[in-house]
Amino acid sequence: MCDCKSNIEARLVVRAKEMHPEALGHEVKLTGYAFILGETVQLKGAMPFEFRAEFPLKQGGLKRKVEKTSMMFTFCPFCGVKYDAPAETESNWVMHILGPDDVIDQPDEITALRQANQHNLAFARLMANDPSPNDPYCVAVAEVR
Repeated sequence: MCDCKSNIEARLVVRAKEMHPEALGHEVKLTGYAFILGETVQLKGAMPFEFRAEFPLKQGGLKRKVEKTSMMFTFCPFCGVKYDAPAETESNWVMHILGPDDVIDQPDEITALRQANQHNLAFARLMANDPSPNDPYCVAVAEVR
């Protein structure tokens, strides 16, 4: 886990002191972070957003509703470190093509996911253009071995 939040807060305090030297007790707190409870407690970046839509009423007509919620970042928005990344452990990521049971080594999780997505898209296009009941079903997934 990175320490961007505390580093940026410290840098912003320095900047606030430069901008307002006459003030006392400078403090900065980055909002938009949430504690996530699970196997461990993690502090993750979050961005609040509003969902707005017109919903039909039982009596007829529409009513505009607004739902406020937040989306959680999976990567630090400042340095790009993955929040759930395990601490420097050796992982062997592969693209596993189910059906022919091919296993192709990949350098990392992102590459494995991208390769699996590309394979699945290409296979879906092939099936859409030339469907045959005799073709095996092939789907690719990213796995760690």
